[in-house]
Amino acid sequence: MNSHQLLLSLLGLFAILQLVLGQGPEGFFSLDCGLSANEPPYTESRTGITFSSDEYFVEGGISGRIHKDEAETLKPYETLRYFPIKKRNCYNLNVMQENRYLIRAVFLYGNYDGQETHPKFDLFIDRTLWVTVSDQDEPDKNWESMYSSVKGVILKKSYTPQNQTL
Repeated sequence: MNSHQLLLSLLGLFAILQLVLGQGPEGFFSLDCGLSANEPPYTESRTGITFSSDEYFVEGGISGRIHKDEAETLKPYETLRYFPIKKRNCYNLNVMQENRYLIRAVFLYGNYDGQETHPKFDLFIDRTLWVTVSDQDEPDKNWESMYSSVKGVILKKSYTPQNQTL
């Protein structure tokens, strides 16, 4: 894979989105990014969290598998969704107006492409920059969370590759 293709794959990593209504465990909504829509939701045995496929919440992207020792890895870290086309890619989540949400994203590069080059990208909530994610310092995981007051009925969580040469 040349550097241009790798740049187009900046978002090739695992992400779990958790959308929390703040009402306790029953408000959790957890996505396993890259899990096939043909697979039923599952409960991760070590965490007790139930995960569903992300395919109904995002347009585009390609599912892949993480190259890690699965014995050491939680099930959600086994799959990923990456976006080889350099453009903004968004997850669309239905929300209730004026509610507050805790949004958590977890990333694991896992050398899925064999390039050992960690991506760097921006995360947006609706059209507002939330955080720039770069897992160079923490190569296995990157946790970020925030509360957000949502005005609309669709929450867009967008991934935008940063302009950089790899």
